[in-house]
Amino acid sequence: MIRPSQARNKELAGEVMYEGDFVVDRPYGSGNYLLLLFSSPAFVVLDGVRHELRENSFIIYIIDSPQHYGACGVEYINDYIHFSLNDDERDFFSAHDIPLDRPVYAGSLAEHSELIRSLCFEHTSNAKFSEESIDLQLRLLLIKLSVPVRGQAFQGQMLTIHATIS
Repeated sequence: MIRPSQARNKELAGEVMYEGDFVVDRPYGSGNYLLLLFSSPAFVVLDGVRHELRENSFIIYIIDSPQHYGACGVEYINDYIHFSLNDDERDFFSAHDIPLDRPVYAGSLAEHSELIRSLCFEHTSNAKFSEESIDLQLRLLLIKLSVPVRGQAFQGQMLTIHATIS
């Protein structure tokens, strides 16, 4: 079952705002998976290279990946989830073409942010079947994050087909 990590006090948060000098630098990662939805311009550093991202981008860091990211403007807004997986759940990412350790521009993250807010509510509610609900909602969120990636691949196929016809 995919679930928010129990190792942190704040495992997930919807739309958190910080000042423009906000930076996180975890050279050894956070010890769990981290999904970040950027609602403002941001930067990430991957393999020593700084990448500036538009708002509506996201990244999923795997366990122990260095995490260096922050504001790229006067304010920084993100949604995030720290989560963990069992060994048999790791195939879920490759089966659904969910990108790991690389930023992706999604176009719009409004629906994804709403899912995170719903996960926050469910996580604190202790309602009957909340664990199952969290697992399903988190799986849905991750699958929806794969759509921009699959859409980009599809557009690339269309360009190739168009070039072949011409």
